Amino acid sequence: FLFLAFPLQLKFKAFDREKHELETQLGIYIEILDSNDNPPKFLFEKYTFTIKESALQGTEVGRIQATDQDISEKYNKVRLKIVSVEPKPEDLEFYFKEIDETGLGVISFKGCLDHETAEKYTIIVEAKDNGEKPQSSSCTIIINIEDGNNHLPVITKQTDPEKVKEGQTNVLVSHIQVHDEDTRGTPAWRAKYTIQGDTNNNFRITTDPETNDGLLYVEKPLNYEDGALKNITITVENEIPYYSCKVEKRSTTGLWKVVTTSASAATGSAMSVVTGTAPSRHQVIVTVEDVNEPPVFDKTSIETAVSENVKEGQYLATVTAKDPDVANKNTFKYMIGHDPAGWIKVDPDTGNITTSKSLDRESEFVKDNIYVVTICAVDDGKPQMTSTATLSIYVRDDNDHTPYLVVSTIEMCQSDGQSFANITALDSDVEPYSGPFTFKLHGDVEGKWKIDPVVGKL
Repeated sequence: FLFLAFPLQLKFKAFDREKHELETQLGIYIEILDSNDNPPKFLFEKYTFTIKESALQGTEVGRIQATDQDISEKYNKVRLKIVSVEPKPEDLEFYFKEIDETGLGVISFKGCLDHETAEKYTIIVEAKDNGEKPQSSSCTIIINIEDGNNHLPVITKQTDPEKVKEGQTNVLVSHIQVHDEDTRGTPAWRAKYTIQGDTNNNFRITTDPETNDGLLYVEKPLNYEDGALKNITITVENEIPYYSCKVEKRSTTGLWKVVTTSASAATGSAMSVVTGTAPSRHQVIVTVEDVNEPPVFDKTSIETAVSENVKEGQYLATVTAKDPDVANKNTFKYMIGHDPAGWIKVDPDTGNITTSKSLDRESEFVKDNIYVVTICAVDDGKPQMTSTATLSIYVRDDNDHTPYLVVSTIEMCQSDGQSFANITALDSDVEPYSGPFTFKLHGDVEGKWKIDPVVGKL
């Protein structure tokens, strides 16, 4: 066999008997004609492509190529043909979008892809040349369909909402079950819940990663006085946008007529766009149970001032509180919470605070001239609830302490000259009832001593 890539040309030279080259030359041109002795061959025996099921018809799926080693244009032109598709699609047709004579083919599709109908397709493609006795070969194409979100999650069941006591948090209120036909565990299957109507942000909802169910919790305490019923709406969607495709009309030429929800799709005679389908919603009504709440003081911190040594019954201040409960109003009494010196009393009904005995600014219970007591409001509910308020009393000083000498006895030695000693006095009162002091001597009958009345120098 002789294999040539181009025509063969031979040249001959003539010699005499003495082997001298003669000027005469003989040219012989031999052309060996090509025969169709090579079948087309694909670059790969098997091709694998993956495409999202949300892809629009006409989208390129993949490219394949077959070549023929024959040099004649008669034999090296290659035609590609889809021989079979398994499984056989109903609303789908694969075709070659582009084919050139070099054997390059761009495969595409008409209609709609659906992962639930078929996760993959196996296509047999034949490559055939143009010989009188055509030669051919084939390859296998695997097309995997990647699941998209063409099924919305649907709320199928909900446990009856629990009754929630006001003030509670992290309480599971309701268990919401959904069904989604997309591939489990994918973004197209995973549910994403939102809450509407929760103006105070009292609730939160999470997704169970195993079941895809929604778990509704109380995030912030509910208040019965704001309403015994809380009406909210739960909406469920997927992590990726919803998409669907439906064939309306098939045609022998061009793309088919389909309806899709993809707002980003190119529209035209073969495409009509539908706006997004509404997500599944469910109404949840939560019952809030009333509990006994403590009385609430109008002011939790009160300040007043009074002179020490005032008589019993001196008015100091008035505290007022209210019961916030609406359904079951309670009565309450005022009482002393903390009164370390026992100087204060409060009227249990009116909240008027008076002295029960005189105050002493110099007491160990008075700090920086301030005496602090707490007043309680205690209701008669079940369980009994208490709240407190603080009364800070500024105790003004009176001149109720006499000055005293730091040292009551002084020893001095008699000498020829004068002797001196300093006398120091203190007073427990503060200005203007403390120093400066005036010093005087008593009992110096012989007039031998004298003292400076201002500084106390003896």
